[in-house]
Amino acid sequence: MQHFNYPISIQSSQTTKLSTNTVRFGDGYEQVTSHGINNISTAWSCSMTDKKAVIDAAFAFLVATGGVAPFTITPVPNEPRIKVRLDGDIKRNQVGGDVWSLNFNLKQTF
Repeated sequence: MQHFNYPISIQSSQTTKLSTNTVRFGDGYEQVTSHGINNISTAWSCSMTDKKAVIDAAFAFLVATGGVAPFTITPVPNEPRIKVRLDGDIKRNQVGGDVWSLNFNLKQTF
């Protein structure tokens, strides 16, 4: 499996989703269970700013996955890699001169 070897910005954000099933009864009692064996998943809103050559290489990597092929990433240094796939659009913008930015979303896969 390929690994995304490009550093993402510290402004990137993580969202953790907890999937549960809840049954509510008339007397106020409710029962909650996990939805499947992987009921905790993460998503990342990622951004990076770098020279055009680096942004182009990261962009090409993401496009090559087609939003279907999973890959690994280490979104936070010194934390374990997670298996993700591209989720949605990729936005590439020129900041100025040879500096470009790249924005994209990732969704954890199992």
